[in-house]
Amino acid sequence: MGMRYSLTFALPDTPGQLLRVLEPIAKMGGNIVSIIHERDRVGDVYVPVSVVAEFPDTLLISVVLDELRKMGAEVLEVKEVFRKSSLTVMIIGDASISEFFDYLDTLSVSRMEVSGSSSKQRCVKVDLEASEREVGNLLKRLEEMCDNHGFTLLKPIL
Repeated sequence: MGMRYSLTFALPDTPGQLLRVLEPIAKMGGNIVSIIHERDRVGDVYVPVSVVAEFPDTLLISVVLDELRKMGAEVLEVKEVFRKSSLTVMIIGDASISEFFDYLDTLSVSRMEVSGSSSKQRCVKVDLEASEREVGNLLKRLEEMCDNHGFTLLKPIL
């Protein structure tokens, strides 16, 4: 799986300009994932166009950018696009709700649900979000946190 990049251009509002900037991307093995051609935001003579492309090698993006600049293409922005993964874990242990919040505060928590009786035993359902690259690291940090505090961690099957 390659790396995805979002490239935003200011293209002259004339026929063939989009094709012109797509050719170097294709030549370097880039796979076009999406194109947003913002016709309703037409300026005086330029149209903003965003292209998301996936390249088999991270080094190819610099070759493409060099080629685009040589052609005189107006590249406004280039950024890496990270694919996100969502996962849900359960944490069981003796802790107050505020302790769970403190422990989970450093992670990418998108939602948290706490249940339990009036005793100290609590069950926390945690929805996490991370880039695909970071999922393993995130789970490792969560395991360490649970081990250090005597919690039981129920992990998803990946």
